[in-house]
Amino acid sequence: MGYQKPLQMDPRKLLSETYGMAGLLSRRAIEANWEYQEDLPKIPGNPVLLREALSNISSNAMDAVGEDGRITTITTRVNGEVVTRITDNGCGIPQDIKDQLFEPFQSTKPHGSGLVLFATKHILEMHRGSLKVESEVGLGTTVTITLPIHQSPAEN
Repeated sequence: MGYQKPLQMDPRKLLSETYGMAGLLSRRAIEANWEYQEDLPKIPGNPVLLREALSNISSNAMDAVGEDGRITTITTRVNGEVVTRITDNGCGIPQDIKDQLFEPFQSTKPHGSGLVLFATKHILEMHRGSLKVESEVGLGTTVTITLPIHQSPAEN
C-alpha cells in the first residue's frame, strides 16, 4: 500500500466528536464552553488518531475537575496553525509530576497505565503538531494543542 494523503478535517467537527467520545457532552454537572474562530481552516491528518488524542486530553480534564467543574475550549488560527486551548479549573498538577507527564509508565491515577499522555503527545507529533501543559496546583490546567494547517513540503 502506497502513501495516502491525510484527510482534511474541520477542527470544529473534530472537537465536537471528540467531546462526545470523552463523555463531556453527557456530564451535565460539568460546565463546558467552546469558542471557535469563525473562519477556521481544515487541518490535515488521521481523524481517528486525532480524536483519540483530543479525547485523552478532554478525559483528563474531566477527571481533574470532578462533578462541578468547568472546562473551556478555545480554538483559533494563529499564522499557519490551528491552536486549541483546553482549560480546566481542576486541582492542577504539581511541578514534580508535570516534569514526568509524557514519560511512559508514569501515572498519578491508581489504575493508570502511564501511556495515555505519552501516546497523545506522539500522535500530535506524528501530525507535526505540539502539546504544551501549563498548570498551577489549586487553580487548574491549560493544555495547548497546535496543529499545522498545511503539510510540510517533505510530505507532499
